[in-house]
Amino acid sequence: MNKNTVLAFLLIALILILMPKWYEFLGLADGTPPTEDQAYKVPVDSSNLERDNNIEPHKSDKQQTSDEGTPAHSTTLKDTIQEVVLTIETNLYSALVSSKGGGTLQSYKLNNYDHWKGDKVNLIDSSQNAGNPMLVVDTGNNLDTLTTAFKLEGDYYDNDVVEIGDSTTLTFRLSGGSDVESVTKTLTFYPDSYRIGVDVVSRAGAPKIYLLWSGGLPVTEENTKDDTYYFEADLLQGGELFSISGSDGEKAGKNSETLWAAVRTKYFISALIAGKQRASSGLISSIKGGGIPQHSARLGFGGGRAELDLYLGPLEYDLIADLGVDLEQTINLGWAPIRPIGKGILWVLTNLYEIIPNYGVLLIVFSILVKVVLHPLTRKSYKSTKEMQAIQPLVADLKNKYKGDSQKLNQETMKLYKEHGVNPLGGCLPMLLQMPILIALFTVFRSTIVFRGAPFMLWITDLSQPDQLFNFPFTIPLLGWSTFNVLPILMGATMIYQQKTMSVQSPSQQKSFMYIMNGFFLVIFYSFPAGLNLYYTCFNVLTILQQKYMVHPTPMSSPKPN
Repeated sequence: MNKNTVLAFLLIALILILMPKWYEFLGLADGTPPTEDQAYKVPVDSSNLERDNNIEPHKSDKQQTSDEGTPAHSTTLKDTIQEVVLTIETNLYSALVSSKGGGTLQSYKLNNYDHWKGDKVNLIDSSQNAGNPMLVVDTGNNLDTLTTAFKLEGDYYDNDVVEIGDSTTLTFRLSGGSDVESVTKTLTFYPDSYRIGVDVVSRAGAPKIYLLWSGGLPVTEENTKDDTYYFEADLLQGGELFSISGSDGEKAGKNSETLWAAVRTKYFISALIAGKQRASSGLISSIKGGGIPQHSARLGFGGGRAELDLYLGPLEYDLIADLGVDLEQTINLGWAPIRPIGKGILWVLTNLYEIIPNYGVLLIVFSILVKVVLHPLTRKSYKSTKEMQAIQPLVADLKNKYKGDSQKLNQETMKLYKEHGVNPLGGCLPMLLQMPILIALFTVFRSTIVFRGAPFMLWITDLSQPDQLFNFPFTIPLLGWSTFNVLPILMGATMIYQQKTMSVQSPSQQKSFMYIMNGFFLVIFYSFPAGLNLYYTCFNVLTILQQKYMVHPTPMSSPKPN
Protein backbone atom coordinates (compact mmCIF):
# COMPACT_ATOMS: atom_id res chain seq x y z
CA MET A 1 0.00 0.00 0.00
CA ASN A 2 1.70 3.21 -1.15
CA LYS A 3 1.57 6.72 0.25
CA ASN A 4 -1.28 7.88 -2.01
CA THR A 5 -3.51 4.97 -1.06
CA VAL A 6 -2.96 5.62 2.66
CA LEU A 7 -3.74 9.30 2.12
CA ALA A 8 -6.91 8.43 0.24
CA PHE A 9 -8.13 6.17 3.05
CA LEU A 10 -7.32 8.84 5.66
CA LEU A 11 -9.31 11.42 3.72
CA ILE A 12 -12.27 9.04 3.39
CA ALA A 13 -12.15 8.38 7.15
CA LEU A 14 -12.07 12.12 7.82
CA ILE A 15 -15.08 12.66 5.58
CA LEU A 16 -17.04 9.92 7.34
CA ILE A 17 -16.18 11.40 10.75
CA LEU A 18 -17.15 14.94 9.75
CA MET A 19 -20.18 13.95 7.66
CA PRO A 20 -22.76 14.45 10.48
CA LYS A 21 -21.51 18.00 11.04
CA TRP A 22 -21.51 18.60 7.28
CA TYR A 23 -25.10 17.37 7.03
CA GLU A 24 -26.05 19.67 9.90
CA PHE A 25 -24.40 22.64 8.16
CA LEU A 26 -26.27 21.84 4.93
CA GLY A 27 -29.59 21.39 6.71
CA LEU A 28 -29.68 17.65 6.17
CA ALA A 29 -29.23 16.59 9.79
CA ASP A 30 -30.82 13.34 10.91
CA GLY A 31 -34.42 13.46 11.90
CA THR A 32 -37.75 12.42 10.48
CA PRO A 33 -39.60 15.31 8.84
CA PRO A 34 -42.78 16.22 10.72
CA THR A 35 -46.05 15.27 9.13
CA GLU A 36 -48.31 17.92 7.68
CA ASP A 37 -50.51 17.82 10.78
CA GLN A 38 -47.48 18.29 13.00
CA ALA A 39 -46.24 21.18 10.90
CA TYR A 40 -49.48 23.11 10.96
CA LYS A 41 -50.99 22.19 14.33
CA VAL A 42 -48.46 23.20 16.94
CA PRO A 43 -49.52 24.08 20.51
CA VAL A 44 -48.87 27.63 21.63
CA ASP A 45 -46.07 28.16 24.14
CA SER A 46 -47.51 29.48 27.40
CA SER A 47 -44.22 29.23 29.29
CA ASN A 48 -43.12 32.58 27.90
CA LEU A 49 -45.44 34.32 30.38
CA GLU A 50 -42.75 33.84 33.03
CA ARG A 51 -41.42 37.14 34.30
CA ASP A 52 -37.80 38.22 34.21
CA ASN A 53 -35.38 36.69 36.70
CA ASN A 54 -37.05 35.56 39.93
CA ILE A 55 -40.49 37.15 39.42
CA GLU A 56 -43.09 34.45 38.93
CA PRO A 57 -46.37 34.89 37.09
CA HIS A 58 -49.57 34.95 39.10
CA LYS A 59 -50.55 31.37 39.88
CA SER A 60 -54.07 31.75 38.54
CA ASP A 61 -52.54 32.65 35.14
CA LYS A 62 -50.91 29.24 34.98
CA GLN A 63 -54.00 27.50 36.32
CA GLN A 64 -56.23 29.05 33.68
CA THR A 65 -54.07 27.89 30.78
CA SER A 66 -56.11 25.64 28.51
CA ASP A 67 -55.19 22.12 27.49
CA GLU A 68 -53.92 23.41 24.15
CA GLY A 69 -51.43 25.68 25.92
CA THR A 70 -53.12 28.92 24.86
CA PRO A 71 -52.31 31.95 27.04
CA ALA A 72 -54.57 32.56 30.01
CA HIS A 73 -57.18 35.33 30.02
CA SER A 74 -56.81 38.27 32.36
CA THR A 75 -57.45 37.41 36.00
CA THR A 76 -59.32 40.64 36.66
CA LEU A 77 -61.36 41.36 33.52
CA LYS A 78 -64.35 39.76 31.88
CA ASP A 79 -65.47 39.89 28.26
CA THR A 80 -68.03 42.69 28.52
CA ILE A 81 -67.33 44.37 25.16
CA GLN A 82 -68.28 42.81 21.83
CA GLU A 83 -65.33 41.77 19.67
CA VAL A 84 -64.77 43.79 16.51
CA VAL A 85 -62.71 42.35 13.63
CA LEU A 86 -61.48 44.62 10.83
CA THR A 87 -59.90 43.71 7.51
CA ILE A 88 -56.80 45.82 6.91
CA GLU A 89 -55.81 46.14 3.25
CA THR A 90 -52.38 47.53 2.31
CA ASN A 91 -50.28 47.28 -0.84
CA LEU A 92 -48.24 44.49 0.76
CA TYR A 93 -50.62 42.43 2.88
CA SER A 94 -54.20 41.80 3.95
CA ALA A 95 -54.76 41.30 7.69
CA LEU A 96 -57.62 40.53 10.06
CA VAL A 97 -57.25 42.62 13.22
CA SER A 98 -59.35 41.82 16.28
CA SER A 99 -60.20 44.15 19.16
CA LYS A 100 -59.37 41.30 21.55
CA GLY A 101 -56.13 42.09 23.33
CA GLY A 102 -56.29 45.65 22.05
CA GLY A 103 -55.65 44.85 18.40
CA THR A 104 -54.27 41.39 17.64
CA LEU A 105 -53.76 39.56 14.36
CA GLN A 106 -56.09 36.76 13.33
CA SER A 107 -54.74 36.53 9.78
CA TYR A 108 -51.86 38.12 7.83
CA LYS A 109 -51.62 37.27 4.12
CA LEU A 110 -48.70 38.57 2.07
CA ASN A 111 -49.77 39.83 -1.37
CA ASN A 112 -46.42 39.16 -3.08
CA TYR A 113 -45.72 35.62 -1.83
CA ASP A 114 -47.64 32.54 -2.95
CA HIS A 115 -48.10 29.46 -0.82
CA TRP A 116 -47.19 26.14 -2.43
CA LYS A 117 -50.70 24.84 -1.67
CA GLY A 118 -52.32 27.82 -3.36
CA ASP A 119 -53.54 31.21 -2.09
CA LYS A 120 -51.04 33.57 -0.41
CA VAL A 121 -48.58 32.95 2.41
CA ASN A 122 -50.37 33.53 5.73
CA LEU A 123 -48.01 34.23 8.66
CA ILE A 124 -50.82 33.71 11.19
CA ASP A 125 -52.15 30.21 11.77
CA SER A 126 -55.37 30.01 13.78
CA SER A 127 -54.22 26.94 15.73
CA GLN A 128 -50.68 28.17 16.36
CA ASN A 129 -50.00 31.89 16.71
CA ALA A 130 -53.26 33.83 16.35
CA GLY A 131 -53.75 36.63 18.87
CA ASN A 132 -50.32 38.25 18.51
CA PRO A 133 -48.83 40.58 19.52
CA MET A 134 -50.08 39.84 23.05
CA LEU A 135 -50.23 42.54 25.71
CA VAL A 136 -49.27 41.59 29.26
CA VAL A 137 -49.48 44.10 32.12
CA ASP A 138 -47.64 43.68 35.41
CA THR A 139 -49.59 45.54 38.07
CA GLY A 140 -47.07 44.71 40.78
CA ASN A 141 -49.32 42.03 42.23
CA ASN A 142 -50.57 40.13 39.22
CA LEU A 143 -49.41 39.40 35.71
CA ASP A 144 -52.42 39.92 33.45
CA THR A 145 -52.59 38.78 29.84
CA LEU A 146 -55.11 41.15 28.30
CA THR A 147 -57.00 38.93 25.87
CA THR A 148 -60.42 40.51 26.44
CA ALA A 149 -62.00 42.75 23.81
CA PHE A 150 -61.01 46.43 23.98
CA LYS A 151 -63.25 49.25 22.79
CA LEU A 152 -62.25 50.36 19.28
CA GLU A 153 -62.46 54.13 18.99
CA GLY A 154 -63.73 55.84 15.85
CA ASP A 155 -66.40 54.99 13.30
CA TYR A 156 -65.51 51.35 12.78
CA TYR A 157 -67.85 48.37 12.84
CA ASP A 158 -67.37 44.63 12.86
CA ASN A 159 -66.26 43.22 9.46
CA ASP A 160 -65.35 46.67 8.09
CA VAL A 161 -62.64 46.79 5.42
CA VAL A 162 -60.03 49.51 6.01
CA GLU A 163 -57.89 50.35 2.98
CA ILE A 164 -54.59 51.88 4.04
CA GLY A 165 -53.75 54.64 1.55
CA ASP A 166 -51.83 56.65 4.12
CA SER A 167 -50.61 55.97 7.65
CA THR A 168 -53.71 54.96 9.63
CA THR A 169 -54.06 54.66 13.39
CA LEU A 170 -56.44 52.40 15.28
CA THR A 171 -56.89 53.04 18.99
CA PHE A 172 -58.16 50.36 21.40
CA ARG A 173 -59.03 51.33 24.95
CA LEU A 174 -59.87 49.67 28.25
CA SER A 175 -61.25 52.05 30.86
CA GLY A 176 -62.42 51.36 34.37
CA GLY A 177 -61.55 51.62 38.01
CA SER A 178 -58.85 48.97 38.41
CA ASP A 179 -55.16 49.24 37.53
CA VAL A 180 -55.52 47.04 34.49
CA GLU A 181 -58.70 48.72 33.22
CA SER A 182 -56.86 51.89 32.18
CA VAL A 183 -54.87 50.72 29.19
CA THR A 184 -54.74 52.17 25.68
CA LYS A 185 -53.16 50.29 22.78
CA THR A 186 -52.63 52.02 19.44
CA LEU A 187 -51.70 50.35 16.15
CA THR A 188 -50.41 52.34 13.18
CA PHE A 189 -50.48 50.82 9.68
CA TYR A 190 -48.53 52.04 6.64
CA PRO A 191 -49.45 51.43 2.98
CA ASP A 192 -46.01 50.36 1.72
CA SER A 193 -44.39 48.79 4.76
CA TYR A 194 -44.51 45.55 6.72
CA ARG A 195 -43.95 47.64 9.83
CA ILE A 196 -46.82 48.16 12.27
CA GLY A 197 -46.44 50.76 15.02
CA VAL A 198 -47.52 49.64 18.51
CA ASP A 199 -47.96 52.11 21.38
CA VAL A 200 -49.28 51.03 24.79
CA VAL A 201 -50.04 53.39 27.68
CA SER A 202 -51.14 52.33 31.15
CA ARG A 203 -52.69 55.35 32.84
CA ALA A 204 -52.48 53.73 36.23
CA GLY A 205 -48.72 53.56 35.77
CA ALA A 206 -48.22 49.81 35.65
CA PRO A 207 -44.62 49.12 36.68
CA LYS A 208 -44.08 46.80 33.71
CA ILE A 209 -45.66 46.30 30.29
CA TYR A 210 -44.77 43.30 28.11
CA LEU A 211 -45.36 42.84 24.41
CA LEU A 212 -45.21 39.19 23.47
CA TRP A 213 -45.08 37.19 20.24
CA SER A 214 -46.03 33.61 21.07
CA GLY A 215 -46.23 30.52 18.89
CA GLY A 216 -43.54 31.42 16.36
CA LEU A 217 -44.44 31.42 12.67
CA PRO A 218 -46.04 28.61 10.64
CA VAL A 219 -44.29 26.44 8.08
CA THR A 220 -44.70 28.04 4.64
CA GLU A 221 -42.58 25.81 2.38
CA GLU A 222 -43.33 22.44 0.81
CA ASN A 223 -40.00 21.08 2.08
CA THR A 224 -40.91 21.19 5.76
CA LYS A 225 -37.58 19.82 6.92
CA ASP A 226 -35.61 22.48 5.06
CA ASP A 227 -37.90 25.26 6.30
CA THR A 228 -37.77 24.23 9.96
CA TYR A 229 -33.97 23.92 9.81
CA TYR A 230 -33.87 27.73 9.72
CA PHE A 231 -36.38 28.24 12.58
CA GLU A 232 -34.81 30.29 15.35
CA ALA A 233 -35.32 33.17 17.77
CA ASP A 234 -32.92 36.11 18.02
CA LEU A 235 -32.41 38.87 20.55
CA LEU A 236 -30.25 42.01 20.38
CA GLN A 237 -29.58 42.93 23.99
CA GLY A 238 -26.85 45.15 25.35
CA GLY A 239 -25.33 45.31 21.87
CA GLU A 240 -24.91 41.51 21.79
CA LEU A 241 -26.79 39.08 19.56
CA PHE A 242 -28.32 36.00 21.18
CA SER A 243 -29.84 33.14 19.17
CA ILE A 244 -31.61 29.89 20.01
CA SER A 245 -32.42 27.24 17.47
CA GLY A 246 -35.00 24.99 18.99
CA SER A 247 -33.91 22.87 21.96
CA ASP A 248 -36.92 22.27 24.17
CA GLY A 249 -36.96 24.75 27.05
CA GLU A 250 -34.05 26.81 25.68
CA LYS A 251 -34.10 30.48 26.69
CA ALA A 252 -31.99 33.61 26.37
CA GLY A 253 -32.38 37.13 27.73
CA LYS A 254 -32.40 39.12 30.96
CA ASN A 255 -33.19 42.50 32.54
CA SER A 256 -31.04 44.61 30.24
CA GLU A 257 -31.56 47.26 27.58
CA THR A 258 -32.96 45.47 24.54
CA LEU A 259 -33.32 46.73 20.98
CA TRP A 260 -35.34 43.90 19.46
CA ALA A 261 -36.51 40.31 19.83
CA ALA A 262 -37.54 38.20 16.85
CA VAL A 263 -38.66 34.79 15.62
CA ARG A 264 -37.93 33.63 12.07
CA THR A 265 -38.36 30.85 9.54
CA LYS A 266 -36.32 30.32 6.37
CA TYR A 267 -37.89 33.24 4.52
CA PHE A 268 -40.04 35.23 7.02
CA ILE A 269 -39.68 36.99 10.35
CA SER A 270 -41.67 38.56 13.14
CA ALA A 271 -39.68 41.14 15.10
CA LEU A 272 -40.60 43.32 18.09
CA ILE A 273 -38.43 46.43 17.74
CA ALA A 274 -38.13 48.94 20.57
CA GLY A 275 -38.47 52.62 19.66
CA LYS A 276 -36.70 55.60 21.19
CA GLN A 277 -37.58 54.19 24.59
CA ARG A 278 -35.46 51.05 24.69
CA ALA A 279 -37.00 47.97 26.25
CA SER A 280 -35.78 47.33 29.78
CA SER A 281 -35.79 43.55 29.29
CA GLY A 282 -36.05 40.93 26.58
CA LEU A 283 -36.55 37.20 26.42
CA ILE A 284 -36.63 34.54 23.70
CA SER A 285 -37.67 30.98 24.38
CA SER A 286 -38.31 27.72 22.58
CA ILE A 287 -40.36 24.57 22.91
CA LYS A 288 -40.75 21.55 20.65
CA GLY A 289 -44.32 21.17 19.44
CA GLY A 290 -45.29 18.35 17.10
CA GLY A 291 -41.65 17.64 16.33
CA ILE A 292 -40.71 21.15 15.19
CA PRO A 293 -39.25 24.06 17.20
CA GLN A 294 -41.65 26.82 18.16
CA HIS A 295 -40.19 30.12 19.33
CA SER A 296 -41.49 33.07 21.29
CA ALA A 297 -40.13 36.58 21.80
CA ARG A 298 -40.91 39.27 24.36
CA LEU A 299 -39.96 42.82 25.24
CA GLY A 300 -40.57 44.44 28.62
CA PHE A 301 -40.99 48.18 29.24
CA GLY A 302 -41.10 50.19 32.46
CA GLY A 303 -42.76 53.50 33.31
CA GLY A 304 -46.25 52.53 32.21
CA ARG A 305 -45.58 52.91 28.48
CA ALA A 306 -44.35 50.70 25.65
CA GLU A 307 -43.52 52.14 22.24
CA LEU A 308 -42.27 49.76 19.55
CA ASP A 309 -42.66 48.50 15.96
CA LEU A 310 -43.76 45.09 14.82
CA TYR A 311 -42.09 43.99 11.59
CA LEU A 312 -43.96 41.03 10.16
CA GLY A 313 -42.90 40.06 6.67
CA PRO A 314 -40.17 38.68 4.39
CA LEU A 315 -36.51 38.34 5.28
CA GLU A 316 -35.56 40.60 2.40
CA TYR A 317 -32.20 42.21 3.07
CA ASP A 318 -32.94 45.75 1.86
CA LEU A 319 -36.27 45.93 3.72
CA ILE A 320 -34.69 44.65 6.93
CA ALA A 321 -31.60 46.88 6.67
CA ASP A 322 -33.74 49.98 6.06
CA LEU A 323 -35.17 49.59 9.58
CA GLY A 324 -31.77 50.72 10.86
CA VAL A 325 -31.67 48.44 13.91
CA ASP A 326 -29.25 45.71 12.73
CA LEU A 327 -32.12 43.27 12.24
CA GLU A 328 -30.29 42.08 9.11
CA GLN A 329 -28.08 40.06 11.47
CA THR A 330 -30.89 37.49 11.45
CA ILE A 331 -30.39 36.84 7.71
CA ASN A 332 -28.21 33.82 6.99
CA LEU A 333 -25.20 35.11 5.03
CA GLY A 334 -22.67 32.61 6.34
CA TRP A 335 -20.11 32.66 9.12
CA ALA A 336 -18.91 36.04 10.41
CA PRO A 337 -15.67 36.14 8.33
CA ILE A 338 -17.56 35.64 5.06
CA ARG A 339 -20.70 37.71 5.83
CA PRO A 340 -19.27 40.79 4.05
CA ILE A 341 -18.76 38.66 0.93
CA GLY A 342 -22.33 37.36 1.24
CA LYS A 343 -23.64 40.92 1.52
CA GLY A 344 -21.71 41.92 -1.57
CA ILE A 345 -23.06 38.96 -3.56
CA LEU A 346 -26.64 39.75 -2.50
CA TRP A 347 -26.16 43.42 -3.43
CA VAL A 348 -24.89 42.48 -6.89
CA LEU A 349 -27.77 40.04 -7.46
CA THR A 350 -30.51 42.47 -6.45
CA ASN A 351 -29.05 45.27 -8.54
CA LEU A 352 -28.48 43.09 -11.60
CA TYR A 353 -32.11 41.99 -11.36
CA GLU A 354 -33.12 45.55 -12.26
CA ILE A 355 -31.35 44.97 -15.61
CA ILE A 356 -32.01 41.23 -16.07
CA PRO A 357 -35.49 40.47 -14.64
CA ASN A 358 -35.05 36.69 -14.73
CA TYR A 359 -33.06 35.16 -11.91
CA GLY A 360 -32.19 32.07 -13.96
CA VAL A 361 -30.58 34.12 -16.71
CA LEU A 362 -29.06 36.35 -14.03
CA LEU A 363 -27.38 33.35 -12.38
CA ILE A 364 -25.77 32.38 -15.69
CA VAL A 365 -24.49 35.94 -16.17
CA PHE A 366 -23.36 36.04 -12.56
CA SER A 367 -21.39 32.79 -12.94
CA ILE A 368 -19.56 34.39 -15.88
CA LEU A 369 -18.77 37.48 -13.78
CA VAL A 370 -17.45 35.33 -10.92
CA LYS A 371 -15.30 33.35 -13.35
CA VAL A 372 -13.84 36.60 -14.71
CA VAL A 373 -13.06 37.85 -11.21
CA LEU A 374 -11.49 34.54 -10.15
CA HIS A 375 -9.68 33.94 -13.44
CA PRO A 376 -6.20 35.04 -12.24
CA LEU A 377 -6.38 32.67 -9.27
CA THR A 378 -7.82 29.84 -11.34
CA ARG A 379 -5.20 30.28 -14.06
CA LYS A 380 -2.39 30.25 -11.52
CA SER A 381 -3.79 27.13 -9.84
CA TYR A 382 -4.32 25.36 -13.16
CA LYS A 383 -0.85 26.25 -14.43
CA SER A 384 0.78 25.02 -11.24
CA THR A 385 -1.19 21.77 -11.36
CA LYS A 386 -0.20 21.12 -14.97
CA GLU A 387 3.44 21.90 -14.21
CA MET A 388 3.36 19.39 -11.37
CA GLN A 389 1.84 16.81 -13.73
CA ALA A 390 4.48 17.57 -16.36
CA ILE A 391 7.41 16.80 -14.03
CA GLN A 392 5.87 13.62 -12.61
CA PRO A 393 7.99 11.43 -14.94
CA LEU A 394 11.10 13.19 -13.60
CA VAL A 395 9.94 12.66 -10.03
CA ALA A 396 9.37 8.97 -10.86
CA ASP A 397 12.93 8.72 -12.19
CA LEU A 398 14.26 10.17 -8.95
CA LYS A 399 12.21 7.70 -6.91
CA ASN A 400 13.74 4.81 -8.82
CA LYS A 401 17.24 6.26 -8.55
CA TYR A 402 17.12 6.96 -4.79
CA LYS A 403 14.76 4.16 -3.76
CA GLY A 404 16.69 3.33 -0.61
CA ASP A 405 17.67 6.87 0.43
CA SER A 406 14.63 8.93 1.41
CA GLN A 407 16.68 11.89 2.63
CA LYS A 408 18.55 12.15 -0.68
CA LEU A 409 15.26 11.67 -2.55
CA ASN A 410 13.67 14.61 -0.74
CA GLN A 411 16.71 16.81 -1.42
CA GLU A 412 16.78 15.97 -5.12
CA THR A 413 13.01 16.37 -5.45
CA MET A 414 13.07 19.85 -3.92
CA LYS A 415 16.03 20.69 -6.17
CA LEU A 416 14.00 19.51 -9.16
CA TYR A 417 11.07 21.72 -8.14
CA LYS A 418 13.40 24.69 -7.81
CA GLU A 419 15.11 24.10 -11.17
CA HIS A 420 11.77 24.02 -12.99
CA GLY A 421 10.15 26.79 -10.92
CA VAL A 422 7.41 24.54 -9.60
CA ASN A 423 5.69 25.09 -6.25
CA PRO A 424 4.09 21.90 -4.82
CA LEU A 425 1.47 24.06 -3.07
CA GLY A 426 0.91 26.34 -6.04
CA GLY A 427 -2.21 24.48 -7.12
CA CYS A 428 -3.77 24.47 -3.64
CA LEU A 429 -3.25 28.01 -2.38
CA PRO A 430 -5.22 29.79 -5.16
CA MET A 431 -8.10 27.34 -4.60
CA LEU A 432 -8.02 28.03 -0.86
CA LEU A 433 -8.25 31.76 -1.55
CA GLN A 434 -11.40 31.09 -3.58
CA MET A 435 -13.10 29.06 -0.84
CA PRO A 436 -14.60 32.02 1.13
CA ILE A 437 -16.25 33.26 -2.06
CA LEU A 438 -17.58 29.81 -2.98
CA ILE A 439 -18.91 29.23 0.57
CA ALA A 440 -20.60 32.66 0.56
CA LEU A 441 -22.18 31.87 -2.82
CA PHE A 442 -23.43 28.53 -1.49
CA THR A 443 -25.01 30.15 1.58
CA VAL A 444 -26.64 33.07 -0.25
CA PHE A 445 -28.01 30.99 -3.13
CA ARG A 446 -29.45 28.41 -0.78
CA SER A 447 -31.24 30.66 1.69
CA THR A 448 -32.03 34.03 0.09
CA ILE A 449 -35.70 34.86 -0.43
CA VAL A 450 -35.08 36.48 -3.84
CA PHE A 451 -35.14 33.02 -5.48
CA ARG A 452 -38.37 31.97 -3.76
CA GLY A 453 -40.99 31.39 -6.47
CA ALA A 454 -38.66 32.79 -9.14
CA PRO A 455 -39.10 30.94 -12.49
CA PHE A 456 -36.36 30.30 -15.06
CA MET A 457 -37.58 28.37 -18.11
CA LEU A 458 -39.23 25.11 -19.18
CA TRP A 459 -39.76 22.83 -16.16
CA ILE A 460 -37.78 25.08 -13.78
CA THR A 461 -40.57 27.17 -12.27
CA ASP A 462 -39.11 27.87 -8.83
CA LEU A 463 -35.37 28.39 -8.34
CA SER A 464 -35.70 27.89 -4.58
CA GLN A 465 -36.91 24.29 -5.06
CA PRO A 466 -35.34 21.22 -6.73
CA ASP A 467 -36.03 21.14 -10.49
CA GLN A 468 -38.30 18.09 -10.57
CA LEU A 469 -38.88 16.96 -14.15
CA PHE A 470 -41.11 14.02 -13.16
CA ASN A 471 -41.86 11.71 -10.23
CA PHE A 472 -40.58 8.15 -9.97
CA PRO A 473 -43.22 5.46 -9.33
CA PHE A 474 -41.01 4.38 -6.43
CA THR A 475 -38.47 5.73 -3.95
CA ILE A 476 -34.82 4.83 -4.45
CA PRO A 477 -33.63 2.94 -1.33
CA LEU A 478 -31.04 4.61 0.92
CA LEU A 479 -30.99 7.80 -1.17
CA GLY A 480 -34.68 8.54 -0.64
CA TRP A 481 -35.07 10.03 -4.13
CA SER A 482 -38.61 9.96 -5.51
CA THR A 483 -38.22 12.58 -8.26
CA PHE A 484 -35.98 12.99 -11.29
CA ASN A 485 -34.02 16.24 -10.89
CA VAL A 486 -32.07 17.27 -13.99
CA LEU A 487 -29.72 20.04 -12.84
CA PRO A 488 -27.87 18.10 -10.09
CA ILE A 489 -27.21 15.28 -12.59
CA LEU A 490 -25.84 17.78 -15.11
CA MET A 491 -23.73 19.33 -12.37
CA GLY A 492 -22.38 15.91 -11.37
CA ALA A 493 -21.54 15.12 -15.00
CA THR A 494 -19.61 18.38 -15.38
CA MET A 495 -17.71 17.66 -12.16
CA ILE A 496 -16.70 14.21 -13.41
CA TYR A 497 -15.65 15.53 -16.82
CA GLN A 498 -13.71 18.36 -15.21
CA GLN A 499 -11.94 15.90 -12.92
CA LYS A 500 -11.15 13.61 -15.84
CA THR A 501 -9.42 16.40 -17.77
CA MET A 502 -7.46 17.46 -14.68
CA SER A 503 -6.20 14.02 -13.61
CA VAL A 504 -4.95 12.36 -16.79
CA GLN A 505 -1.61 11.56 -15.22
CA SER A 506 -2.80 11.08 -11.64
CA PRO A 507 -2.41 7.70 -9.91
CA SER A 508 -5.43 5.43 -10.29
CA GLN A 509 -6.08 5.51 -6.51
CA GLN A 510 -6.41 9.31 -6.58
CA LYS A 511 -8.71 9.12 -9.61
CA SER A 512 -10.97 6.61 -7.87
CA PHE A 513 -11.08 8.73 -4.73
CA MET A 514 -12.02 11.88 -6.68
CA TYR A 515 -14.81 10.04 -8.52
CA ILE A 516 -16.15 8.89 -5.16
CA MET A 517 -16.06 12.50 -3.97
CA ASN A 518 -17.95 13.63 -7.08
CA GLY A 519 -20.61 11.01 -6.40
CA PHE A 520 -20.80 12.20 -2.79
CA PHE A 521 -21.44 15.77 -3.93
CA LEU A 522 -24.10 14.59 -6.38
CA VAL A 523 -25.98 12.91 -3.53
CA ILE A 524 -25.69 16.02 -1.34
CA PHE A 525 -26.77 18.47 -4.04
CA TYR A 526 -29.60 16.34 -5.47
CA SER A 527 -32.26 17.88 -3.23
CA PHE A 528 -30.83 21.39 -3.20
CA PRO A 529 -32.57 24.38 -4.81
CA ALA A 530 -32.50 24.63 -8.61
CA GLY A 531 -30.84 28.05 -8.44
CA LEU A 532 -27.84 26.66 -6.58
CA ASN A 533 -27.42 23.74 -8.98
CA LEU A 534 -27.89 25.98 -12.02
CA TYR A 535 -25.13 28.29 -10.85
CA TYR A 536 -22.63 25.50 -10.10
CA THR A 537 -23.41 23.71 -13.37
CA CYS A 538 -22.66 26.90 -15.34
CA PHE A 539 -19.58 27.49 -13.19
CA ASN A 540 -18.27 24.00 -13.95
CA VAL A 541 -18.89 24.38 -17.71
CA LEU A 542 -16.95 27.65 -17.69
CA THR A 543 -14.14 25.94 -15.76
CA ILE A 544 -13.95 23.19 -18.39
CA LEU A 545 -13.71 25.81 -21.15
CA GLN A 546 -11.10 27.63 -19.11
CA GLN A 547 -9.00 24.49 -18.80
CA LYS A 548 -9.33 23.71 -22.51
CA TYR A 549 -8.09 27.06 -23.76
CA MET A 550 -5.42 27.82 -21.17
CA VAL A 551 -1.74 27.49 -22.15
CA HIS A 552 -0.49 23.97 -21.44
CA PRO A 553 3.09 23.51 -20.18
CA THR A 554 5.43 21.54 -22.43
CA PRO A 555 6.74 18.18 -21.16
CA MET A 556 9.90 18.40 -19.08
CA SER A 557 13.17 16.74 -20.12
CA SER A 558 14.89 14.29 -17.81
CA PRO A 559 17.31 15.78 -15.29
CA LYS A 560 20.99 15.64 -16.10
CA PRO A 561 22.88 12.94 -14.19
CA ASN A 562 25.11 14.13 -11.38
